Amino acid sequence: MPANLPEHIYITTRSYLNWSRGIKVDDIWICSPKNTAEIIEVINWAYSHDYKVKAMGSCHNWSPLNILPSFDDKENIVFIDIKKNLINVSINEKKSPVTVTAETGITMNALCNFLEKRGYGFNSMPALGDITLGGVLAINGHGSSVPAIGEKRVPGQIFGSLSNAVISLKAIVWDDVNKCYILREFTHGDSYVSILLTNLGCIFIVESTLQVMGNSRLLCESIFNLSVNELLGKESNTSLSTFINKSERVEVTWFPFTEKPWLKIWTVAPTKPFWVKEVTSPYNYPITDNISEVLSEFIKNIQNEKPELTPLFGKIQYSIISASINLNLSHKIWGWSKNYLFAIKKLFGNAN
Repeated sequence: MPANLPEHIYITTRSYLNWSRGIKVDDIWICSPKNTAEIIEVINWAYSHDYKVKAMGSCHNWSPLNILPSFDDKENIVFIDIKKNLINVSINEKKSPVTVTAETGITMNALCNFLEKRGYGFNSMPALGDITLGGVLAINGHGSSVPAIGEKRVPGQIFGSLSNAVISLKAIVWDDVNKCYILREFTHGDSYVSILLTNLGCIFIVESTLQVMGNSRLLCESIFNLSVNELLGKESNTSLSTFINKSERVEVTWFPFTEKPWLKIWTVAPTKPFWVKEVTSPYNYPITDNISEVLSEFIKNIQNEKPELTPLFGKIQYSIISASINLNLSHKIWGWSKNYLFAIKKLFGNAN
């Protein structure tokens, strides 16, 4: 047990495993403070006892931002599990734009479900719903967007990444007067806020207020018949710039050593076109959510022993995904925004 940790702070040990399974550390200290006050207490305890404190969300990463086994002393690190208790959320509809205030341990799934029930949503966000709000803000999470030509901004709508929607943040920072860590609120206009919006886990953010927009219905189309030269080459009627100008929400997945990328286009569509399928839940491409541990190990073998199999692996991925989407009629689907912006589940592991 870490020395002199306050007795009312629950702490245990378990393994740390990141999403890509590239970093695994056994028997690390993980505590679960009940609220922000207890988090501050743990951080000040760590400062006075020469421990490092790190936030633990969904561990959806490939890089060693939280722990580097060859460098960090795990006995001197205490992780704070923010997904267990730091999950409160509320909405303020009295002002324009409407805002949502959420603690950073809430998952994007839970946050967007909360907003959808009240008629609100975000314009763009990462595709994985199980990640925490804190994790998204720590890396200025991808999910960027630009306005289509002629598109009119609706109240609360922002372009770019989700961090652009931040109105204010509450973070635990050093107070040089009292020589301890305290809770401080930062607003969008503060000079330090840009550091907080891409802090890479080096600053403990406990709460954020973000502006939201009226929820929109989207038509999501999957296209597999355009060559990479058409799509990513010179400007034409089938080049990427044309789709961006028309729809604003576009994603390209280009599997290694294949000729035709997977193009996804999201278009605002208030009413359902009669020829498309309506869906009412996210993750509508199940084939992308089933990377088994056997397949993961196969990828590791390609990396370590048989790189010459990489072209074949890319072609197999493409063939399976394109065929499955066309067979289950998921190439054109329609419904509320989160059901199309969330496209990837947590794949495997105990990435908490």
